[in-house]
Amino acid sequence: AEMQHLNDRFASYIEKVRFLEQQNKVLAAELGRLKGQEPGRINDLFEQEMRELRRQVDALTNEKVRVEVERDNLGDDLQKLKQRLHEEIQLKEEAEHNLAAFRQVRPVPWPPSPTPTLAPH
Repeated sequence: AEMQHLNDRFASYIEKVRFLEQQNKVLAAELGRLKGQEPGRINDLFEQEMRELRRQVDALTNEKVRVEVERDNLGDDLQKLKQRLHEEIQLKEEAEHNLAAFRQVRPVPWPPSPTPTLAPH
C-alpha cells in the first residue's frame, strides 16, 4: 500500500511537470505573438514566469528523487522481510519435523524398573 501511494505521488509529480512544460510552451507562443507590443515589459514577464516555472520543475525533480529513494528503501525493507519470513517458515517446518520424529521414538521409562532377581535355591 505504501509503494502504491508513493507511485501515485510520483505519477502526480510527473503530470505536474508535464503540465508546467506545456504551460511554458503556451507562454512561449504567446510571447512570440506579443513580441511587437511593449517588448521590455513582455520580456520581463516572460523571464519572471520562466524563473518560476524552472523553480517549480527543480522542486518537483528534487521531490521525485526523494520519493524514488524512499521507494527503493521500502523495496529493500520488503525484500529483507520476505527473506526473514522464508527463514522463519523453514525453522518452523524443521521444528515440526523434529517434534514429529521425537514423538515416534518410544520413551524409556524413568526411573527404570528393577530387574527381576532370581531367588536362591
